[in-house]
Amino acid sequence: MNVLKALILLFIVFSRVNAEGVTESQLPASERFYSDQLDLQVEIRAVEHFMAINQLQHWNVSLMRLDGTPVVIESLTFDGGMPAHRHGLPTTPKVVVTDSGAESGAEIRGIRFSMPGVWRLVLGIETKDTGVMLQFETDLRYGQAPSFISAEFREL
Repeated sequence: MNVLKALILLFIVFSRVNAEGVTESQLPASERFYSDQLDLQVEIRAVEHFMAINQLQHWNVSLMRLDGTPVVIESLTFDGGMPAHRHGLPTTPKVVVTDSGAESGAEIRGIRFSMPGVWRLVLGIETKDTGVMLQFETDLRYGQAPSFISAEFREL
């Protein structure tokens, strides 16, 4: 019985470390996407489990000008999936726009990535002046930082 307990303990300890010796706490907690043409940047950040596989996560989304001036988000939509597997997200995330003056943003709750591979994610952002879509692809692997393949802004 003690051997079984020791094996379980070892599994728990080593499941938090990938082959390169990186723990989940050392992985990035946010990412920024920039558009010179639209003079915008989008920051996506999470408290924990940012883009981790099989971990329920919640993201905060902020929109700013390139100089850092906040832009108020009026509405936000979120969708995604794995193009190669022809399926969407395994959960139905909920979007809540937060309006606290200049610190406006949005929260996306209930995101989960069910497997490693390339995921395509789409954010539709409406402001008082314009609408913009951010589409990005990322390759997710267990215990590794997300590898962003592409990101594209489009004005709506």
